[in-house]
Order: sequence, then structure tokens, then C-alpha cells
Amino acid sequence: MRAHLWQAVVLTALAPAAIGAPSAKAQSSRNVHLDLSPGTVSTALRMIANQTGASFGTDQPDLLRRRTGRLRIDLPEEKAIDAVLARTGLIARRVAPRIWRIEISRAAPSPPPPIRKALLPVPPREAEEILVTGSKLNAPITGYPASVTILDGSAIDHAIGDHGTLAIAALHPTLLSTRLGSGRNKLFLRGISDSSFSGASPSLVGQYLGDQRLVYASPDPDLRLYDIARVEIFEGPQGSLYGAGSLGGVLRIIPNAPDTRQQSTTLWGGITATDHGAMGSDTGLIANLPLSDRSAIRFLGYRERAGGYIDDVKRHRSNINAGEIAGARLSIRMPLGDKWSMDLAGVAQDVRNMDAQYEERALRRLVRASSLPQPSHHFYRALTASFSGPIGTAHLQSSWGIVDQRLAQIFDATQVEEIPEAYRQFDHIRLLSNETRLTRQFGPRWEAVVGIAALRSISRQERMLGPVEQPSNLGTLDAKVSESTLFGEVRWHPRDTLTLSAGGRASRIDMHGSAIGVLAKPAPDAPPVTPTRRQSLSTPTIALAWTPVRRATLYARYAGSYRPGGFTVGGAVEKFEPDTVRTAEVGFRIKQPDDSTGMGIEGSLARTKWHNIQADTVDALGLPHTANLGDGVVRTATLKFSLSPVRGVTAVAGGFIASTRLVANLPEFEDAFVSHLPNVARHGAILSLAYEGRVSSASAIRAELRGHSVGRSMLGIGPRLQFQQGDYTYFSGSLGWEIGRTTLSLEMSNLLDTRGNMFALGTPFSLSSGVQGTPLRPGSVRLALLVRAP
Repeated sequence: MRAHLWQAVVLTALAPAAIGAPSAKAQSSRNVHLDLSPGTVSTALRMIANQTGASFGTDQPDLLRRRTGRLRIDLPEEKAIDAVLARTGLIARRVAPRIWRIEISRAAPSPPPPIRKALLPVPPREAEEILVTGSKLNAPITGYPASVTILDGSAIDHAIGDHGTLAIAALHPTLLSTRLGSGRNKLFLRGISDSSFSGASPSLVGQYLGDQRLVYASPDPDLRLYDIARVEIFEGPQGSLYGAGSLGGVLRIIPNAPDTRQQSTTLWGGITATDHGAMGSDTGLIANLPLSDRSAIRFLGYRERAGGYIDDVKRHRSNINAGEIAGARLSIRMPLGDKWSMDLAGVAQDVRNMDAQYEERALRRLVRASSLPQPSHHFYRALTASFSGPIGTAHLQSSWGIVDQRLAQIFDATQVEEIPEAYRQFDHIRLLSNETRLTRQFGPRWEAVVGIAALRSISRQERMLGPVEQPSNLGTLDAKVSESTLFGEVRWHPRDTLTLSAGGRASRIDMHGSAIGVLAKPAPDAPPVTPTRRQSLSTPTIALAWTPVRRATLYARYAGSYRPGGFTVGGAVEKFEPDTVRTAEVGFRIKQPDDSTGMGIEGSLARTKWHNIQADTVDALGLPHTANLGDGVVRTATLKFSLSPVRGVTAVAGGFIASTRLVANLPEFEDAFVSHLPNVARHGAILSLAYEGRVSSASAIRAELRGHSVGRSMLGIGPRLQFQQGDYTYFSGSLGWEIGRTTLSLEMSNLLDTRGNMFALGTPFSLSSGVQGTPLRPGSVRLALLVRAP
């Protein structure tokens, strides 16, 4: 493996003010234990990162190939770093809490400072070398053997329009989503898509807040992405490290940690005007308070109101699909003795969608005719505790989490010229999870992670159908899932330019289900369904990364993942079987030079075999159930360019093409049915052009133009669900002016007021009409003011 350093993705690490910062002093008294033979600075700093969670960065990776002597250290973090860099001619400068920049000592000659002009470009915000913390071995991106995208928190801060999960999708073309509304959507990555509905099967994309698992078998919670350090997007499958529910990949959101260095407050507010719609607003607060030199507390609170833009001509109401989102996050960091630390966090978010956001395309634009309102309410709470510290020469990380997720939704089930009827569904999911892992470096050539994980999911679904005033209870389904897992991965660096890795996961899963109600009866001529199931599932991974020249990486990987089987209630109580994927991928990565002009390019080719595909779908009556569809193959190709022709100007273009094939074996078809997988666009692309520059030391401007193209896809599988969606292109832009601690911004979404059908479903009970569609939000303008206080 090339002995590069893995630069932290933070603006301050690259800002001129950070370059001139004073020498780093004690950030934490947590002790570092090293016992290393003579080697490189890179190896020693990686050991410190593994033990303390610190991140290091440099714009001169060659410095990190400098040699160190024999290291036997039992010192606090800052003193350990000084000991590693002693007699190397290097120093560490602290540029943010737990983030260090490696530079040549002032004693070494340095070039004269550049001549400053009236307009000074801001250095690029994306670092050259990135530490992929979601790899659980803190692997540098140059040696990471898979397709991964790291989005800096500043990219999320500058999101145009939506500030939830869809903000990530706007920056990453292979991340797709259904569009039922916030708190109700289903995510897809790398063309792995089973259906348009969320039900009893585990999610296809794993979602994490740090090490906290956010979902298991439930919709995307769509947490607002404020105060985020970065987002890691791992293309799937990721079964060996993340287990069930990672067939398509993993989204790992890393929030900004409490800052033990200084107190700070950020306030913002904005108003939004939507063409053909109502006004909206948003406001928020971020506060950080140090409690000691090793403990701090951080708070985030926010509230959003999105103006509606759909009119209901039958009920004579305008802008019916307004929505409100309110949430908070509280984080506490504190020491446990001299060597250990504990992080506590709580998350709460409520989403209220006043009505569904679909139109009937047979009528005029942004209009439908429904018999009753179709609101939904998503309630999400999560608590997490994380403990970390050294055990001998290894580092232990143990994370515990509790999630309480509730979703209530109403669909219009009225048939033509009949009394209005409503379908009501209530879902309550409780999730308890733990992961405890141990990482260790075995000299300069070997490193490994081994861990155990446990999960307990308890869910209840209640269904009602009938006249609004007197609905009938269709039944209740209770499901309990317990999963115990052993996982591990080992990496070997036979050469500085080569990394080989292998790992796997083995899980024991116990399930218990029960159902009551008019639908809770055995299928005709079928034996009774046993309410208890026990399954043993496993998945492997093997990979190779080669760095033939600086900043260039070639990689190959074979990996898998799985979802356990379970129980479902449709017209009867039935069981569905586990499904598995196996993926072979090859790719390359040439990183753009840091803090300078230049070009970067990366791409990948992947082929996935998907066996016994689980799908949450609806029956002929519109009622949800889960079934195994058959086998499928997914082929994807991705390519991304980034170019900085001059300092301060960045152009990025990325896209994918996908080909899917499903051979379905469904009871309603006498012969096998061949189809594309649903919701997988055949192609997609993102284009952005951005400029950042300083007018003075206290004033900066930023401008960006984005284009997003989404190819055509199908709503579902089978003739009854073969409705087209997608096939549109839209543009957005933003302007920002920063004056001291105040930022004024202007965001423009859907600049050309494009009409596109994002999702061809509003209510499953009138699918036969084939006229439903979810339109793009019409052209919108947001004006916002943000103020930071020291």
C-alpha cells in the first residue's frame, strides 16, 4: 500500500487561516499506545487514528513516506503525535477539533507567499486523501477496494431544495428513491430495487448515523442533514461489514461531533416561494458548549414548512400537499478515565404530510380529484451510546442504539362512483442494536477487525379499510426478529502499492410472527404457517487494490449480502424466503490534486446476481404483501469527472447506465415472466459548475449551477404495474455571499419549471386508471440568512 495519509474532509483543513495556525497543543489527554518497528510516518499516524478517532491531512502526501525510528509510546494524543514526528522534519497543526494537518517544520525553507489579488479563490473543499471510516479499519481511499463516495459536509450545507436524504440523491446519481413523501420513501442503490412499496422485507440500503443503525425493515426516516461533517456512500453489497439490509449499499451520515475547544452558535432562517404553490419557511439553531477540555455538548434544532402546490378539484382545495418537519439532535462527548471516551446522542423528528403529493395526469398539471384527504405522520426517535478506547495494542469500539419509529398513513380507496372509502395503515417499529468491534495493527503490513453484532426488531402493522366514519379492521401483523452475528475482515499490504483484503459475516436469525384479523388465515390448500423460523445466513468478501502511481488506484472486489425470510399477510398468512446477492466489480480512481488545479476521474463496472428476490408489493385489491419474485441480474457502469481549470472553479460530471433483468415466477402467471426491475432508471447523470472566491479576508462569494437527468423506469413488475416514470432533466442554482459571520444565500430549484413524473404512484387502490404521477416541485426560490456567533 502506498504510504499516503488520509486527509480529513473539512474546510478548515484547507483554508489559508488553518495553514498559518499555531502549532497543535493538547486536544485530548487520551493516551496512545504504540509499539512499532521502524517504519513510515503514515503507518504510525494510522495507528493513532485507530486508537483515538483523530484525523490527519496533508497536501503533500510524499511527506508521509518519511521514516520513523522504533516507537514505544504510552502518551496523550498530542504528545504521541509529536513523538512520531520527532526528527522527521514535520510538525502537526490542529485545524479543527481532533483534526490535524501535517506540514514541513518552519525550520525548513519555504517558498515566498503568493501575491494576493483583489479576488482570492477559495481552495477546493474536497481533500485529496480521505479516511474511509465506514470501512471499520479507517482505510485510506487510495487503498479502499470498492466504489465509495465521500461527500463533505459543505456539499450538504449547500444543498438546493430538499435538505433530507434527497439532498444526497441530488449529488449521487445512483441513489434513487420513491416519492410518496418524507418519511414514507424507499431507497435504492446501484440498481438494486425490488418494488415501489415498503413492507415486511428488510431495507435494501443500510442507513447509519455514525455507528447507529437507523432502519431495519422500514421506510427512509429522511432525517434533516443539518450540522453534518460528511456522508459516506458505499455501493453494495456490503453484507460482510453491515449485514442484512445492505444489498444495494450503505449510507453513513457522520454528524459534527461536540467541540471541546470553543463555544459557538449558528442561527438560520429562510423563506421559500413556489410557482403555482404556497409559501414555505425554515429555521434552525446549532449550539456547541465545551464542558471541559475533554467533554462538550452540541445541540441542533430545526423546523421546516413546505408549501403545497397540488390542487384537488373534487374537494375544491388548493395547495393541499403542504408538509411540516420538526426535529432535534443532542450530542454529548465525555471522558471515561484517561484512555476511554463515551459519546451519547439523541435524535427526534416528526414529519406531517397534510396530503399526498400526486397528480392525475389526465387532468391539467398539478391537479387531481380525490374523495378524501390522504395525510401521513412519521414519528422517529433514536438514542445511541458509543464507547471507545484501547485494549492493549488494539482499539475497541462498542455502539448501542434504540430506535422507535411510527408511521400512520391514509390512502383513498374509493372506487368509481361509490361511497368514499379509506385505507388506513399504522406501523410501529422498535429496533435495538449493538455492534462491538476490535481493530488492531499487526506491524506495518497487516491489520484486522473482528466484531460481534446483535439486533432485535419488534414491529406491528395494523390495517383498516372502509367508509371514513366506520372502517373495518383487516387485521394486525406482529413480527419479532433477533439476529446474532460474527464478522471480520483482514487486510494485508504485501507492498506499499498493493492491498489484499478478505472477510465475511455469519448470522443466526430467529423470527416469530403472529397475525389476527380477517386476512390472517392460511392460504387455501396450504399447510399452516409455523409462527417461528430460524435461519443461518452468511456472506463473503474478497478484494484487491493496487496503486501503481500516486493518486491512482485500480481495484477489484467480490462481495455479497442477504435479507432473511419472514412472514406476511395479504389475502392469507404466508411466509417468504431469504434472498441473496453476489456482486463482482472492477473500478479505478484517479484523485484530483489537492489545493490546486487539475482533473480527477473514477469509474466502475459491476455485475450482480440476485437470487430469490423479495419484494413488497400490492395484490389485486391494492393491499400490501411480501413475496419472492424470482431471480435477477443487474449490470451497472458509472463514470465521474471532476475538473478545476483555474483556482476556485470546479466542474463535476457524473453518471451511470444500468441494465436489469428479472425472471419472475409468480402464481398469477402460468409461465415465467421476464421484466426489468422496477424503479431502476436506465441512465442518470449529474452536472455541476461552481465558483468560490474571496473578495477580502472577511468576504467571500459562492455560485453554483446544477443539472440533474433521470432516465426512464417502470413502477412495478407485471402488466398491472407497467407504468412509466422518470425521463426528465431539471436545473437548479445557488448564490451565496459571506460577510464576516453572516451569510446571505439565494437558492433556485427547478429553474425551467420542468414537468416530470418522479413516481407513478399516489394510491395503490386506483392503479388501474394509470393516470397517477408525482410531479417535480415547480420552480422555487429560497432566500436565507445564516449568522454564526463565536
